Amino acid sequence: MIQPILKERKNPPEILNLVFPMTKEGPALKRAWKINAKKVADRAKKGKSVAFITLGDPMFYSTFIYLCQNISASSQK
Repeated sequence: MIQPILKERKNPPEILNLVFPMTKEGPALKRAWKINAKKVADRAKKGKSVAFITLGDPMFYSTFIYLCQNISASSQK
């Protein structure tokens, strides 16, 4: 886990536990991606560094690509 490593830092970062429901229900997934994208984007807009920790390729095996797409879509509005 990454949390023990982060706790050792001089200035421990804020950790967001983003929840992505394990469902095939489109509206529920889209809602979660939008909510999580807003949480990440709000911190980035305040000048904070943000990171997405995942196992494997974040563009292939994880929900990162959906989060990234939602952040991009919201910034174009």
